[in-house]
Amino acid sequence: MATVRMKARDSQLKKLISKGFKTRSSLREKMKDASLPLDEKLKISAQLQKRPRDESPSRHSLRCMQCGRVHGVYRKFELCRICIREIVAQGFMPGVKMDSW
Repeated sequence: MATVRMKARDSQLKKLISKGFKTRSSLREKMKDASLPLDEKLKISAQLQKRPRDESPSRHSLRCMQCGRVHGVYRKFELCRICIREIVAQGFMPGVKMDSW
């Protein structure tokens, strides 16, 4: 059940990231503007700190869509190495041959 909950939490986190992406990125761009005075930058920094922490894309970790595993996940397939191996062994992934040595 923990895996199911972590997958659900991950999907909630994705929604939160996409919802606040525009405002967060605009605040970050304003922070990088060299022409703004220091007090303005401090106000923008305070606004950025008031935003939810989970809204930051760096807090999101890539998970396997099939089993929920965090490590060894290929971005192209959004599957972990173990699930990819199982799918290739069953022959469901066209153009990919299983290799063993």
